Amino acid sequence: MATQHYIDETDLQVYGYKANANCIPCRIPTDTEVWDIGTHDWIEDQEKVFTKQAHALTSAVSNLLDTKAQEFRYDDMKSARSYAGYVNDFQAEALSLGQWASACWKYMDGVEADVLAQTRTIPTVDELLAELPAYTPPV
Repeated sequence: MATQHYIDETDLQVYGYKANANCIPCRIPTDTEVWDIGTHDWIEDQEKVFTKQAHALTSAVSNLLDTKAQEFRYDDMKSARSYAGYVNDFQAEALSLGQWASACWKYMDGVEADVLAQTRTIPTVDELLAELPAYTPPV
């Protein structure tokens, strides 16, 4: 968790607030917290937390896809998918890579939906990569 910062009576006056016994010390929220009216406290906003961590998760998935495409001597997944749309010697291979990539991104969308619905926690990069569908080469 991020370091918690507190403000004192002088800080309150700078912002136009009068200090009283109920608000000293007032904790400044982190960039992922929102005020909960029910508990009268700052709580983690899962959407903000996920958004903050989504870049690392997205990069990890993208790197996995590109690495798999490079195993087949494509520059990256975009290059592999470019061979899927027309008849050529690599079409079946490119189609299977593209279908796998789509399945991975669809899974990632489901993870995001579950996190935002608070039915699961935000996975680590390693957890997410382990959960993704396995690649199945064409027969």
